[in-house]
Amino acid sequence: MKIGTKLTLSIAIPLVVLLALFGYLDDRRSRAGHRAELAREGRAIARTVQLAMEDYLSTGQIDQAHEFIDRITSYERVLGLRLFQPDGEVLYQSATLDSFPFMHEEELERSLQTRAPGSWRRRVGDGWALSFLLPLSNPKGDVLGAVQVLQLESY
Repeated sequence: MKIGTKLTLSIAIPLVVLLALFGYLDDRRSRAGHRAELAREGRAIARTVQLAMEDYLSTGQIDQAHEFIDRITSYERVLGLRLFQPDGEVLYQSATLDSFPFMHEEELERSLQTRAPGSWRRRVGDGWALSFLLPLSNPKGDVLGAVQVLQLESY
């Protein structure tokens, strides 16, 4: 091999490796940023749902709560909502969640007892969803149940 070819390869190969590494690291950083933004959006949606559900349940407007759940499920990234009674039983859920059963009973029990929110990721079909679980209470502080919001992690 000629010296020019050797010099070109000695420069080109490390440069290609460096560019590939930069592309990989940039992709990871970008995904992490998108994931964090989706989590912020999901928490905002979940908090809004929590306030609405507390209002509906405090005033006994169960039918309006069901209608609200069905309406917000049509939002582009919201997979569905579940409304739980104070004993942990499902009171109502979006039809889209029929094939995705609730699998975090311990987290629900903890949330109902301590009134602390919870969140986790779970696989749904071919993708992932962020799940937010928030306790519901009336103005007196009585536990009304909990609400789960599943948001598709798509970007």
